[in-house]
This record gives sequence, C-alpha cells and structure tokens, in this order.
Amino acid sequence: MKKNFLTVLYTVIALAVLSFFTYLAAVFPVWANIPLCVIIPIFLIIFVSMTRFEKIKISTLIIGRSLILLVVFAVMPQKVFIYIVVALMFVNCMEAALTDWKKGHHLNAVAGIVVAMTSFVLLTAHFSGFNGEIGTLFNGKMMNTGWYTTGTLASGSFVIFWAIAYTIWNWNFVNYEFSPAIATWHIAVLTTPFLLLLIFKDAGMWFLTRALSITLCGVFQISFKQKFENAFKNENFAKGLAKVKNQNVQVVLLVLVVIFAMLAVMFGVQQSGGIAELFREPLSLADKLF
Repeated sequence: MKKNFLTVLYTVIALAVLSFFTYLAAVFPVWANIPLCVIIPIFLIIFVSMTRFEKIKISTLIIGRSLILLVVFAVMPQKVFIYIVVALMFVNCMEAALTDWKKGHHLNAVAGIVVAMTSFVLLTAHFSGFNGEIGTLFNGKMMNTGWYTTGTLASGSFVIFWAIAYTIWNWNFVNYEFSPAIATWHIAVLTTPFLLLLIFKDAGMWFLTRALSITLCGVFQISFKQKFENAFKNENFAKGLAKVKNQNVQVVLLVLVVIFAMLAVMFGVQQSGGIAELFREPLSLADKLF
C-alpha cells in the first residue's frame, strides 16, 4: 500500500514539475526553450547512449523547438511552422508504428498509422496571429511566441479528439517499448499538455505543449534513467500494465483510437468548411514555394 501511494505521489510530483518547465519553455521560447529543449537534448544525443528510436524522436523534437525561433523573430510565418510541426509529428508516428509492427505489436501499429494519417486535421485550426502578451524579454522588447490557438475548447474540439487518440496510442507504445516504471512516468508526461489545456481553456495549448513535454521527458528520462526506474518501479502497477497488453484490451484501445481520430476528422472538416477548404491554404503555400 505504501509503495502504491509513493508511486502515485511521484507521478503527481512529476506532473507538476513537467507542467512548470513545459509552461516556461512555451512562454519563453528563447531563454527557457533553447537551453531546456535544444542545447541539453543535443548534448545528450552526442554524449549519452540511447536507442535508435530515442535518437530519431529527440532529433525531430529538437528541429521543431529550434524552428520556433524563426517564428519569434518573424522570419517564418506561423502557419509554415505549424505545417512543419505536423509533418514532423506524422514522421514520428509512422516511425513508432513501424517499430511496433517489426516487434509484432500489430494492433498498436495500426493505431499509430491511423493517428499519423489523420494528423492533417490539425491544419484546420484558426490562427489568430500573435495572440496576447505571451512572450519573452529580448533586448528590452516583448517578443511574441507565435501562439497557436483554437480560440476556445469548443472550437478546438477536433484537436481534443485527435489528442485523445494520439495519447491512447502513444502511451500504449511506451508500455510496449519501455519498462512498466517508464510507462507509469509517461502518464505524467502525456497528462501535462491536457492539464495546461484545461488551465488556459484553449485546445491549442495541447498542440503547443505536447512536443515540449515530450522533449523535457526525454531530457529527464535519458539523464536519470536508473533513478526513474527505481522511483516508479511498482510490482502492482507492473501487473496491471502487463494486462493492458492482452489481445482483447488491445482491440478495445485500437477501436477507441479509431473513434476519436474519426471524430477529430469529422469536426475538423466541418469547421473548415469541407475537405477542399481544409487543404486550400497548405496547397496554396506549396504552390508558391515550389
């Protein structure tokens, strides 16, 4: 009982710490984002041993966190940045799905493909320009971050539905790929964006902070892997997580992913005014560039 209490306590503490640093990195794209989500991860890739998947995951996240500077300094339009982030998200999902398939986790691999193939729905959000006073002090001037917003929770319902599908699939992948202790720690990691979404009452917060929380997760997890293993190790939790890998449970999880992903597409297409309108801006931009 004491061990269960400590595991829950550590998870809550991890959620609080992650939420704090994720918020800092989101609000201060120069002074917090660059040291925490770019410099330290690069150092880890160079000097710390990690799996191929971890390297690919961290590398794509570093690219996204570096590109935000181009938005901050008005070199890159916000929408272009969002398109790039969605593309990187697609690559991450497909890479994880391929890993699952190779290891025989076929149902979760299919779930990953569904999540990847419906990620285009994130392009249906409204972009309100540089929204509010979110920013960082640079040379005495307030520099806005290029805030991604859906306006309200209601208007961003498609993001929420897709985020739920993504979270179910992603956590299931972690449960297969890593130890039960790391899977428990990832409950805090994947809950962080939802907590900030609820605090700010804007579905766009999930999109903005998802990559940040996962990048910070990588920093903490790779830097203190054994300590995390020891802190979150719990035999009772491990037994419960093992049951999640049961075939029947996996079928249920796949069905849930498909349902939430389809709801996201349905609401996203409806809000954008149809499939043609959904891809109008991305195709127009691609036509200008190429």
